[in-house]
Amino acid sequence: MTDLGLLTTAEAAKMLRISETALNNLRYDGKIPFVRVGKKVFFTREQLESFVSDQQFVYPQKETK
Repeated sequence: MTDLGLLTTAEAAKMLRISETALNNLRYDGKIPFVRVGKKVFFTREQLESFVSDQQFVYPQKETK
């Protein structure tokens, strides 16, 4: 992690426990925010945590009679 709190693709993928390819696919699809500095791509911990929070899904309760 850099002094600015930016994570590389490898670090972000490890944090999310997914492959770098899967992370890049999310990035290409516009599903996960990123920071570009020149040709380098970074992710912030806060944005990754927000992304994970937004992915939570709760199955609806089944109605009991």
